Amino acid sequence: MNERPAAPVRRLRAMAYALAALAASALIALLVAMGNVGATQAELARARGELAQAEQQVAAVAAERDQLAQALAGATTLGTLTGKGGHAALFQSTEGELVLAAQLPPLGPAQVYQLWLSAGTGTAPISVGVLSVNRFGYGLLAIGTGAASAGATLSLTAEPAPGSPAPTTPILITGQIS
Repeated sequence: MNERPAAPVRRLRAMAYALAALAASALIALLVAMGNVGATQAELARARGELAQAEQQVAAVAAERDQLAQALAGATTLGTLTGKGGHAALFQSTEGELVLAAQLPPLGPAQVYQLWLSAGTGTAPISVGVLSVNRFGYGLLAIGTGAASAGATLSLTAEPAPGSPAPTTPILITGQIS
């Protein structure tokens, strides 16, 4: 004969099944939480790496700012270069050195900005130097002392690296030295 267990035994079995289900649920929740902790730790490590990169970039920008401030301390503005390609200013330091400070779009690795000097109408431009800009588009070019005189025209082009003996592309910005 097949008899049904007494009510207390059925209740104990039901409680045992319920406790087993609860334990299984708790185990599953614990495993999911442990997986989330691993993902959170990986995300934290990635964020720390990005923070270190950002701190390096801030230090580089601060160093460039200090370099610019030192180069232009007490400087006199001799002219500006303007055009659709950006803008720049020519300064003369207290020691007489000419410095071009520019804000231009960054170029690809196969190009450089090249500065040209034309002494007068009809004269061939001569290269004054090449200029690169940082990822924000700012750059400096020390030209030297006595490299240009009042009335001369400065022009900037984007040339194939490492520069060209004569301009090969359209003028991006230009201006006269005062």
